[in-house]
Amino acid sequence: MKQCQCVFPSPCEEELLTVPGTEPGTAFRLFAETSQDGYVRVQQLAFDAGLGWYVQKTMVIPANVLKMMLPQMRKAQCLMPPQAPHISAVEPVPFMRLTDSPAEKTATQRRAS
Repeated sequence: MKQCQCVFPSPCEEELLTVPGTEPGTAFRLFAETSQDGYVRVQQLAFDAGLGWYVQKTMVIPANVLKMMLPQMRKAQCLMPPQAPHISAVEPVPFMRLTDSPAEKTATQRRAS
């Protein structure tokens, strides 16, 4: 029986896109595994001052299902009202940082004093 990619991400997954969500402190991230049995992984992220960024939900869509869904998703997009101007698919999420959070900086400054 084939291993399900739902549980463990492949080391070959490539992050394609991270975009801000509609609510402050939320974002969506898209990964792709482009092997023979490829898939896309969509993650819904949230931010908490104590935890930082964390994954709320993950959905893995196998390549064969993605192929069937894409035309219907394009139709759905055409039926929706125009996108809000503050959300852009090409902008990075400005509030997602890999550096220390303000709380960590304060703690670092206190330790250095």
